[in-house]
Amino acid sequence: MPLPAQPSCCLVASMGTSPEVLTEAIWWLSTHGPGVSGVICVGTTEARRVFDLRMAGPTGSLARLRKRLKKPAGWPAVRWLEAGLNSEDVRTEAETLELDTRFRKAILEGQGIGTVAACISGGRKSMSGVLQQAMVLLARRQDFAFHVLLDPQAPDLQEFSVAGTGYAFPGDPIWARSMDMGVIGVRVPLVHLRELAQRWDLDFSQPGLVEALQSSVDNLSQWPVLELNLKTRDLCLLEGEVRRRLLRLSVRKALVWGAWMEAKGPVRLSAMRVGFERVLPRLPFRHADERGVVRTWVDEWAPADESGPTPDRRASFDQLVCTLNSDLETLIGNPQTALLFQLASPRKQKGQAESNRPLGFDPRSYDLNLLKVVP
Repeated sequence: MPLPAQPSCCLVASMGTSPEVLTEAIWWLSTHGPGVSGVICVGTTEARRVFDLRMAGPTGSLARLRKRLKKPAGWPAVRWLEAGLNSEDVRTEAETLELDTRFRKAILEGQGIGTVAACISGGRKSMSGVLQQAMVLLARRQDFAFHVLLDPQAPDLQEFSVAGTGYAFPGDPIWARSMDMGVIGVRVPLVHLRELAQRWDLDFSQPGLVEALQSSVDNLSQWPVLELNLKTRDLCLLEGEVRRRLLRLSVRKALVWGAWMEAKGPVRLSAMRVGFERVLPRLPFRHADERGVVRTWVDEWAPADESGPTPDRRASFDQLVCTLNSDLETLIGNPQTALLFQLASPRKQKGQAESNRPLGFDPRSYDLNLLKVVP
C-alpha cells in the first residue's frame, strides 16, 4: 500500500521482546514510501535489553539492514523512551498509564521530525492498544498507524518458518531463504480527534489527557441541537435523547432559518441567494403559485446582483427575524439556550452599514454542529 508522499518520516514503535518487528517496519517504510528519518521506541527495560542484544552493534539486525539498504553509518537514529517502565513486562494499570504518557511524548517528538508512522506490532496487546489510542488523540491528517505482517513468497514457507533464524527483513543475510519471506504493512484506520483537543485547549503532554478529552466529549453530548425538518417545517430542540417540538414554521421562516442553519457562519442577506436556492426545492408547496411567491421573496431579499433588498423589504425581513427570535426565547424557556439559535448580527465593524452586516447564529452553534437540517 502506498504511503503518504512526505519528505521525512518518524517511526514510533511499541517494543516487546521480539524486536525484529522494528526492522521489518523500517524496511517496509523504506521500500514503500519516503523512508525513515528517525525512530522512537517505547517499551520496558527488558525490551530495551533484548533490542541491544539482537539489534545493536556491528553485527546486529539494524547494521545488516543499513548495509542492505545502502544507508550511512548511524542510520536510522534510534531513541528509546523506557524511563519509568523499569519492569520486564506490562501487567498493571499503572504501567499501562505510564505507557500512554510515553507514547504521547514520542508522537509529539516525532511530529517535530515529519510524518509520524506508528507501528503497533510490537509488545503486548495493551501496548499496541495504547499506542493506537494515542494516535487517535494526537495524529495529524498526514500521520498514520500500521501493523507489519510476514508474507511468505514460497509455498513451503509459513510465517513461523522464521522462528530461530534471526530473520529481521527481506534479504537479511543471516537466513538463506530471507528473500522468500516478504513483509507487508497494513494501515490501521484512525479517528482524528486532535482538532477537538486543540479546540478545548487540552495539554497533549499531560497524563490526564484521556480523562480530560472524555470529559469534554461528555460535556459536548449535553449541548442542545436545533433541528429543522424542511418537509414538515417542524422546528425541534434535541436535548440528549429528548426531542421537543417547538413550533411549525411558516414557509418564509423555514426558508430563512434553513438557509442560515446550513451556512457555516454569518452571511449577509444580500449574499444568501445560494443558500436560499439550496433550501427552496426541499420545502413543501401545495401548488405552483405558492412556489412562485416564495421565489419572489428570494429575488427581493437577495437579488442576483447582490445589490441587497430595498429598505422596506429589509425592514419586513428584519421583522420576521425578530419575531421568530422572540418566539424561540419563549418556547425554549432558557434564555442562554435560546441565544444559541437566534439570528443576530456580529459586532458592527467601523464603516459598515447596519443593513449590510452579516447575520448568523451564535458561533458555538456552528463550531459544535448544533444546527441540523433534514432532509
